[in-house]
Amino acid sequence: MSARTWPLFPLVLLVPLGGAPFGQTPAKLAFEVVTVRPAETNDLRMSMDVQPSGRVIASATLKALIGFGYEVQDRNISGGPGWIDATAWRIEATSNIAPLSESQLRAMVSSLVEDRFHVSARRESREESIYELLVTKEGAKLKTAAAPGPPRLSNGRGRIGARSIDTGILAKMLAGRLGRAVIDKTGLTGKFDVDLTWTPAPGERDDGEIAGQLANPDGPTLFTALQEQLGLHLQSGKGPVTTLVIERAEKPGAN
Repeated sequence: MSARTWPLFPLVLLVPLGGAPFGQTPAKLAFEVVTVRPAETNDLRMSMDVQPSGRVIASATLKALIGFGYEVQDRNISGGPGWIDATAWRIEATSNIAPLSESQLRAMVSSLVEDRFHVSARRESREESIYELLVTKEGAKLKTAAAPGPPRLSNGRGRIGARSIDTGILAKMLAGRLGRAVIDKTGLTGKFDVDLTWTPAPGERDDGEIAGQLANPDGPTLFTALQEQLGLHLQSGKGPVTTLVIERAEKPGAN
């Protein structure tokens, strides 16, 4: 099994309302050994290499780590000192669980930000503009996953490439590009292989933020590509979106 490199942009994931208090999980998971230090270059894009052995190497701002760990969009995190999104950190960690699932990894990252950065925050919910992901009248064109297994992502500028994902994950990936929550209302079940290409419009998150050449420089917009290539479409609406307000965060001490 090869290592997984997570995309250089935060996924948009909603923190469920209710349940355990912020920062708690039913069974708290944590890395066995963690090293945190300032990154050698202050590249603020998030990268995360998850190896089959359970070893994780990441470079990210604290704000990006919070967003990943607590499954919330970057723009819905507020408060905290100015350095939380202006300083990149190098994370090297090992886990006694191998390979790590996405949910286990997120739980361990949330423990890391609490233990090493002393993060505390409160949740707020507010009504915002969202997109609903729906199947077109002509029907979905998604390809059933060729092989079972955990989700695999291979993204780029104007491209979402994924293997063995459900439409919920696709909705979150789309939200990461559009800067707005996307709610999966397709009603589709199962796992799919996705290769979606488009030309980013000005202001889309991957327009200049993801390294590399455009996958399709003369292609359609993301909205049109969804309909033509996957048989899905986005419909504007309103819905509750969770915001995290950072009340405390500290730079980590020496390892």
